[in-house]
Parts: sequence; structure tokens; C-alpha cells
Amino acid sequence: NMHEVFWITNSTKDEVQYVSPAYEKIWGKSLQSLYDSPRDWLEAVHRDDQQRVMDAQQLAGLYDEEYRVVRPDGEIRWVRDRAFPVRDNEDKIIRIVGIAEDITVRKKVESELRIHATAFDTHESLMITDAEGVIEQVNQAFTDTTGYLAEEVVGKTPRILKSDRHDAEFYQELWETLKRTGRWRGEIWSRRKNGDFYPVWLNISSVNRNDGTVSHYIGSHTDITERKAAEEKIQS
Repeated sequence: NMHEVFWITNSTKDEVQYVSPAYEKIWGKSLQSLYDSPRDWLEAVHRDDQQRVMDAQQLAGLYDEEYRVVRPDGEIRWVRDRAFPVRDNEDKIIRIVGIAEDITVRKKVESELRIHATAFDTHESLMITDAEGVIEQVNQAFTDTTGYLAEEVVGKTPRILKSDRHDAEFYQELWETLKRTGRWRGEIWSRRKNGDFYPVWLNISSVNRNDGTVSHYIGSHTDITERKAAEEKIQS
């Protein structure tokens, strides 16, 4: 697995006994550099994270830390590093075994979702779903507009808002456009909890992982009932 480094050191961590090849991919350094200098990995840790990581190192070989690694080419990778002590029959630590996992993609998605969560406090109804379209989060404006509380829709799909004013072909085309371009925007009829239909302007965007696969969808919709009524009045 090139996303995980499996490593073994002696009990004092001043001798690397084994490190798996993924170290070269994540740290961007040679395995030999680590065998020659057991602190080679630590020197690459982002300076803002170094003290915390060094403090964790004092915990008798048992820690679970997330930190940034700055590769020689300047690229920053996020790593989750877990260490476990191996003891002999007399309960003395004889070596430390660890797994350092590249979590850069997860951190990127978390960061994007935090940004969108900050934007959640808005008059626009917002919804975040996973890649399969299952609702994970909605904001207060969504509740105000639709009448549904968060706990009533989280775990369900947006079909709960579906009106009978669009045929299956309309929804199929919407979904295909979204998958093909990463975005769909347009006018659509939605349904409130009390059964009322109302027109909305809907904007859906995908959030992608580093490899291009979709991790989440973010949908915002604005109630355009008043606008539609004004348009109809002008046209009549």
C-alpha cells in the first residue's frame, strides 16, 4: 500500500530497523536517508507541527498524531502517524512499531467542507450530501424554507423534496449533467413538509477528491415564489 508507511524502530527510536517503500512516495526522500539518519522523517515535519510531534514521541512508544510533511519539492502532505510499543516477557519495551498513513485527500475534503460549513450561515437553503446523494447536513435556512428539521432529512435523499411537476426524464438529465460537468443549475419545483409546491432556483456543485472522484455534493436553493408571481403579473 503506497498510502501507508509501515515502520519499526528500537525502543529509543534512534535506530530504524524497517521502513516500507511508501516512505519514498510520501516523504519524497530515499529509504536509505532514513536508515542513515533516524530523525530524517522528523526534519521534514512542518515546523509548526514539530514540537507537538516531538512531545508525542516521549509517550513510551504509544501515540496517534496528525501532522504535515514538507517534501523536498515543497509539496505538503498530511500524515496520520500511529505508534505502538512491543514488550518482552518482563514488560520491557523492545521495539516500536508504527503506521504512517497519507491523509492528504481526507484533509482537503475536510477543509473544503469547513469552508462550506462557514458559508452555511446564510439566507440560502443549503444541503450537503455524500457521493450517493444521502443528506449529511442542512442549514437553518433549509428548515425555514422547507419546514423539515435537520434530523428529519439527514440520512435520507433529496427525493423527500420531490414534487410531481417534473417527469423521471427531467431528474435523469439533471443527474447526468451533474455527473458529467460537476454542476447543475436551474429552476425546479420543490415540495415543503406541509405538501405545498414552490419554485426554487437550484444550484448543485460536486466536491472532488484529489483523484477526481466525487466525495460530496453541495446544493443551494432559493425560494423564487415572489419572483415567479411578479413575472406572471407582468406577462398578464
